[in-house]
Amino acid sequence: MTIPRPLIIIGCPRSGTTLLRQLVSVGFSGVTAQGGFESTPFDSFWEQDWSSTDSMKFALYKMAELPFDNPQLYRNLVLGRNGLILCIVRDPRSLVTSTYDGKDYWRETRDDFEVLHPFMRWQRMAFHAMGNMSVNRSWFHLVRYEDLLTRPASCQADIGMFLNCPPTVSFSRAHEVIEPEKFADLAMNGIRPLDPSRAAVPDVDALAERGYTLDSMTIKIMERIGYEI
Repeated sequence: MTIPRPLIIIGCPRSGTTLLRQLVSVGFSGVTAQGGFESTPFDSFWEQDWSSTDSMKFALYKMAELPFDNPQLYRNLVLGRNGLILCIVRDPRSLVTSTYDGKDYWRETRDDFEVLHPFMRWQRMAFHAMGNMSVNRSWFHLVRYEDLLTRPASCQADIGMFLNCPPTVSFSRAHEVIEPEKFADLAMNGIRPLDPSRAAVPDVDALAERGYTLDSMTIKIMERIGYEI
């Protein structure tokens, strides 16, 4: 008996992991979202027998910082249990100035701001992405948040090739299926989820107002991933 392959979405907080989960869950015929939007207990994976999986069916999980929260499980899922990884990155200038329910996400909603600066959090995920996207394309696929917003059809085609899975609902129409009332009323902060305006990058002054400046390491990584400075 075969079971769906684990398909794990990873990425920094506020980088679009929930958005990507929503799009992939309705955008491909063989993908079924598992659990809630936030996290899945690690223990549940140890109890599964992933030795025989169906290459055309996927169990989708969002476990944003799994490579750092539980590296042993991450390696086990990917290397020993036929797992696939979708990693999403977002321009760090937008990520660090992100808000949630009208609040500064990093300073007002998290209790670990002083422990791990958001730029450092972004750097470690970006390093992880760069280390895998060139040599592990069979199980690792990188998605840029900005490309989801400005080139949804192209992103869906790329993910479909990665999964070898046919598309169903187009990404640009996904939220009509997922949340039709919110979509119709523009209830997502007044802007639809895939509105290209969400890809706007704050300028230097906006960063400075929040107390941020781009360091040389972040700039180098941004250039490697294709972000303009």
